[in-house]
Amino acid sequence: MRDLLQQIERAAGANLYYVALLAGLSLPDICGAMESDDGEATRQKYISWFDRWVAPRYTVGGAPSLTGEVCYYYRC
Repeated sequence: MRDLLQQIERAAGANLYYVALLAGLSLPDICGAMESDDGEATRQKYISWFDRWVAPRYTVGGAPSLTGEVCYYYRC
């Protein structure tokens, strides 16, 4: 996982923004699947993982400014 994160950072640093964005939007899918019992990725696992781990870091006035559902639509 650390290698993937480093490659995303390198892609962004090399102005490969679409590559970095696509890889970044895939992370909640990968992480949600890794935390699940069956290891499968689903829409709901993506949204739940994002809302638990990422959304709290991006708030405006205490409310999430980016939700798992919105991010899932970007991913798709």
